[in-house]
Amino acid sequence: MLKYKLKKNPININSKQPIIDYLQSFGINNFHSFLEQPSKDDEINPLSLLNMEKTIDELHKGFMQNKKFFLQVDSDVDGFTSASIFYSFFKKNFPDSSITYRLHEGKEHGVIINTVPEDIDYVILPDSGSMQIEEQNELQKLNIKTIILDHHTVDCPLNSFNNNVFIVNSQIGNFDNKYLSGAGVVFKTIQAYSNKYGSKVDYKNYYDLAALGILSDMMNITNL
Repeated sequence: MLKYKLKKNPININSKQPIIDYLQSFGINNFHSFLEQPSKDDEINPLSLLNMEKTIDELHKGFMQNKKFFLQVDSDVDGFTSASIFYSFFKKNFPDSSITYRLHEGKEHGVIINTVPEDIDYVILPDSGSMQIEEQNELQKLNIKTIILDHHTVDCPLNSFNNNVFIVNSQIGNFDNKYLSGAGVVFKTIQAYSNKYGSKVDYKNYYDLAALGILSDMMNITNL
């Protein structure tokens, strides 16, 4: 049996602006940007993400000092795209940098401590890690810094012990768009990095991977 739900504000079939009516039925009122082209006015400053500036400062310091990075790839499309954005962007800016990555064997989520190489300085967790408090504490005991670029819901106070854990998560703070996926958060990270430190590669080259991650994670895209 076909199930359906009737919209509260059905589109008037005699409307002279049916496309605009359709967008407004989804709560999209800045329809000019959707129909034409988004402008700079529609873009949110990446530094409005909580902890963003200190995170990009830490990344810059780590790459400039030739530290060793371990990138844990999460096991879905958003995990792969967010990790790909991070790896490609920083490898092109620092070709001689040491970035080791790991793929999960199954549908695991986040970092697994005994898979982290012993000589690592930074663990990078795109699309995961916010709620892995126990693992964050263990990495701190090993004198490894953790950088988390995530979008998952947070339901307890976040870790900030010894300033060795850097968490950028679109769900915390006053960031206006709560619908970014992990790929979206990593994209805003490389945007913020480029704006402050410059880049050998245009961060806009990663719009496609960010869009793929956002759509694949079935995020709400009515927030332009």
